[in-house]
Amino acid sequence: MSRKGDFIQSAFPGMLKGAPLGIVKKGNREEPAPSGLTSELRQGNRPMFMTGPEIKENYDPNYWDKVGTESNEDLWARKSFEAKRGSEHATANKPSEDWSPTGGTPNTLEQSVRKEGVRKPIFLNEFSRTRTDESKPEVRDGHHRVAIASQINPNMLVPVEHSP
Repeated sequence: MSRKGDFIQSAFPGMLKGAPLGIVKKGNREEPAPSGLTSELRQGNRPMFMTGPEIKENYDPNYWDKVGTESNEDLWARKSFEAKRGSEHATANKPSEDWSPTGGTPNTLEQSVRKEGVRKPIFLNEFSRTRTDESKPEVRDGHHRVAIASQINPNMLVPVEHSP
């Protein structure tokens, strides 16, 4: 075995000797290790930018944002629809930073994200309010921005902030 292999084996004793780095040994069975961002998040790493699909995969929507028994998929579809037409978050009585009554700048969140990307970070909680074993951490603020960025360009990087 090479010196590099010896180092990897000593640094990661759960890895199978001679197996690809993506395989971990759990008890008597072998399972693929979580790859990419999910693995990084589980290790406590917190990126400054994520894509919309990565956020949706690793974080649940805020429980209190759901209407009735709305599923996560239904919530994301509703938030995307609201971002396309404008929502209660962007009206003349309560303008958001992306809303303009004159039309000189984009007047829907969709137009703004298409033109400039997502500017305001998405706030992510590291715990779930529902506190079940299956729960993921939650998106605290920025559901509309996540939904529309995911739809416009799944590879668009979105700034994120993590709760302490």
